[in-house]
Amino acid sequence: MDKRVALGHLLEEEKADAVLITGLPNVRWLTGFSGSNALVIATASSTTLVTDGRYDTQARQEAVVDHIHIADGQLLDHVFNQRLIGEKWRVIVQPERMTASTLETLRESLGAEKLLLREGLFQKAVARKDADEILAITKAQAISEQVFRHMVERIAPGVSETELAAELTYQHLRLGAERMAFEPIIASGPNSAMPHARPSDRKIQDSDVLLMDFGCVWSGYACDMTRTVVVGSASAKVEHVYHTVLDAQQAALESARAGLLSCELDGVARTVIESAGYGEWFTHSLGHGVGLEIHEWPRLSKRSRDRLPVSCVVTIEPGVYLPGEFGIRIEDMVILHSDGCTNLTGTPKDLLVL
Repeated sequence: MDKRVALGHLLEEEKADAVLITGLPNVRWLTGFSGSNALVIATASSTTLVTDGRYDTQARQEAVVDHIHIADGQLLDHVFNQRLIGEKWRVIVQPERMTASTLETLRESLGAEKLLLREGLFQKAVARKDADEILAITKAQAISEQVFRHMVERIAPGVSETELAAELTYQHLRLGAERMAFEPIIASGPNSAMPHARPSDRKIQDSDVLLMDFGCVWSGYACDMTRTVVVGSASAKVEHVYHTVLDAQQAALESARAGLLSCELDGVARTVIESAGYGEWFTHSLGHGVGLEIHEWPRLSKRSRDRLPVSCVVTIEPGVYLPGEFGIRIEDMVILHSDGCTNLTGTPKDLLVL
């Protein structure tokens, strides 16, 4: 759906005069502006971007809007000083994308009865990726996969997790990534049993499981992948858990399509892991949306009954984490279609023993 059309539908449904967009990812999604300080006032007939003097030139280069205002001071003060919001307007706002003090200022200036608080604004429209967005995500993913191929040549006993994280970050930037999409997870041995472990000074040891979760940003859009390898030799238990996780992921990939409920797709993978006796150690949801933010709607959770939309990019990342021993996670990104999915991750998933 065209972004302006989505905006118009929202205003009509809510019987509102304007939307005040304060979430920077939504500002970029609607206007193309990538600065770190901005808001947008959007009506059915026009969009106005407000930013500060640091971004004057950048805003005029990037923003596809009808009007640009450069504020001298707080952006919201400029909005009211310039009367960019009508006194009698009903205005939709994003409460989760603003501070409590900002929300209170809006209540005092506009009146609480004129504010329409709507969490998750645009989330369904943002989830449906167009061709340009998919291209950006695909380019980011290509960089991360090239970096992974480089990293497997650098993994060896005696190298620390932090050294690997530094090398991984450097290689992404060297290959053209704007930045990392999140702090890389490089977790070895028992550290790999913590799903979101941070890199430490622990050195890789022989027979370690090494879990690597990382992604980068290209043209504003993120990617996300996880691969788990073994250094030296893999025990029978590691092999069994690895193939359990791989079977769970493959089952989910074969079932993934638009129209499913999030909990249904999560359940496909979870059933495989539970049947193998590791259900209590699959401690997170199956996946999440990816785009301008590394974690977007929808969340592929056993608790979510959200219906998955067409052209949504999501991760499929089951895992098993045995405290004090090791953890296994395998993560791909896919685009959902009405009749299946396209996997954007090409890196092989056979158990890699280095």
